[in-house]
Amino acid sequence: MGEAARTTPPTLELEAAVDRAIERAGGDVRHAIRMLAIRQHELETKLATTVSAGYIRRSPIAG
Repeated sequence: MGEAARTTPPTLELEAAVDRAIERAGGDVRHAIRMLAIRQHELETKLATTVSAGYIRRSPIAG
């Protein structure tokens, strides 16, 4: 069985996303990783400010 036959659709989507990130960074893989890390930090910061700290710390009350 060839390599392409074992590739699942989510893997193909991921590979395409990686290719796009590298392309947007002008082919510089290090720059692509840096931009992805910055974006990840931005998303985490946004999530932290939109979700109540109390909600995160509390566990659901069993009924």
